[in-house]
Order: sequence, then C-alpha cells, then structure tokens
Amino acid sequence: MVNVQMVLTRIVSGSYWHPLKNRSGQIVGINVAAKEITERKRIESDLAASQEELRSINVALAERVAVQAQERDRIWNLAQDLFVVSDSSGSPPLVPQVKVPNRNRP
Repeated sequence: MVNVQMVLTRIVSGSYWHPLKNRSGQIVGINVAAKEITERKRIESDLAASQEELRSINVALAERVAVQAQERDRIWNLAQDLFVVSDSSGSPPLVPQVKVPNRNRP
C-alpha cells in the first residue's frame, strides 16, 4: 500500500490520478495530472465584482436622470406662463401667437 499526503495551495480542475508501477506490477508511485486554474478563478471573481459595481452605478445614474428630468419638466411648465412675444419696438406682434404645447400631455 502506498501512503500519499498532499496539501493543495492552488485551485485545480480535472485532476487525474494514475498509479505508477514497476516492471513486476507493484505500485511505486502516483502520476497526477491537473489543470491549475487559480488565476482564472481570481479573474472571474474580479469580473463579477466589477459587473455588480457597474449595475449599481447604472441604477444610481438612472435615478438621477429621472429626478433631473422631472425638475426640467417642472421648470418648463412654469416658464410657459412667462413667455412674451414682441417686435423690436416692444409692441405685441400683429400675427396670432402660437401657444407652446405642454410636453407632459399626450
């Protein structure tokens, strides 16, 4: 019987263990083949963290845009009452005025 003790300090994937035998067929060792994926796992973790941070930024940005759009619309609606049309002398024009449509109505 062969005693094997192994301490893993890296992440491995798809390991294969094969006994090594001498000419008489006795097991004299073990051949281990594995793919080391520590760096890939670290990169995947960093990518997931970055994606979550971007999602949070996008949500915050969408909220800020919505608030600013509401404020812009409020100011636009208030400003319509302040519009004055006149000619260069300050007199009202002789042509009928066109009312600016309310942007909040369909």
